[in-house]
Amino acid sequence: MMRNLLILVVVVAGLWSVWWYTGASAHETGIKTWLSGQRDKGWVADYQGLEVKGYPNRFDTTVPDLNLADPLPGWAWSAPDFQILSQAYTPNHIIAVWPKPQPLSTPEERVEPETERMQGSVVF
Repeated sequence: MMRNLLILVVVVAGLWSVWWYTGASAHETGIKTWLSGQRDKGWVADYQGLEVKGYPNRFDTTVPDLNLADPLPGWAWSAPDFQILSQAYTPNHIIAVWPKPQPLSTPEERVEPETERMQGSVVF
């Protein structure tokens, strides 16, 4: 009986690990694909690495040194660390967390809005 329970626990843990790895890879691929698509449109879309953590129950994606710019109209935005978070068991519920300083450049001026806490949530 105990042996069967142990086998069941190991199998379930293995399946959950495969689920988490698949979801984490999908998060990473989706963000990289979106950024690449922006570059294909002529935008600047740079970042320094991309990391997905949170095993076993979360997909916590951090995009450090994110820089987005549309050179044609002259808009640019940067973030020292932008986060995209979700639970592994509800990956369709996304929470975006913006950093406190986030420089924004327009054709007219450069501003640096600072917030105590800025985040948004969406369910697909």
